[in-house]
Amino acid sequence: SPEAKAVKIFIKDYHPLKDSSDKVFGDFEKEAKEIKKGLQYAKYYFPRYKIPSKIITFIGPMDAFFQTSFGTVGDIITREGLGIGLQLHLGSNFSYYKTIPAQETYPEYISKTFAPEYIAVNCMKNIIDDMYDTKTIGKSLIEQMVEKGKRLYLLDKFLPGVPEYIKLSYKKNQLESCYKNEAVIWDFFLSNELLNTQEQNITKNYIGESPKTQELGEDAPGNLGSFSGWQIVKKYMAKNPHITLEKMMDTNEREVYTSAKYKP
Repeated sequence: SPEAKAVKIFIKDYHPLKDSSDKVFGDFEKEAKEIKKGLQYAKYYFPRYKIPSKIITFIGPMDAFFQTSFGTVGDIITREGLGIGLQLHLGSNFSYYKTIPAQETYPEYISKTFAPEYIAVNCMKNIIDDMYDTKTIGKSLIEQMVEKGKRLYLLDKFLPGVPEYIKLSYKKNQLESCYKNEAVIWDFFLSNELLNTQEQNITKNYIGESPKTQELGEDAPGNLGSFSGWQIVKKYMAKNPHITLEKMMDTNEREVYTSAKYKP
């Protein structure tokens, strides 16, 4: 039958991927443990949220990716549970990711996140998106920065053991350089009067995935708006230790920014 034939072709085509993922994931114990821990934290902070009951690993097409509010991931959340596309977690040096067709779909700044240590992070990013819709339409850059900062703050609470640079999809030295130049980055936003702009073609340069922030030099990573937004939210929460995460998420972004009085 045509169906049986299609299944045969599918199995033949995907066999090499299956072999590669078996090599990387002898078992899935470590990743599953980390995801479960993240879900426990999510349940602790958001008792009314119904957490997914299943973790489902799958191998799918190389171009099966999903846009989250945090960026491109190979993992999904469905009514069935958390789905993890192992084909996009085979290690950033996996040979296929280096090919021209793959590079066209996933430039290096995206494929560097295709490693096992991003699995739990992506799962919790999907949980956060499931809890809170992203609202960027008609929002100024500073509001979008704080909105991203709130999401990163949640991610940090759900996965306290995971390094910050992984949560931001940076390299370790990129994050170190951001902290070293924190005041320079903030001054860049202020002196160019960018905070109140609502122009999408401007805001997108500082929020979300991109290889670098041209204006701050070849080595400055992209997504600097999210980095600064996260620092603002940290400052706000340090000043308001009594505020729950639910209340923080419901607080207006402008209010968070004004109240934080962020001055690196």
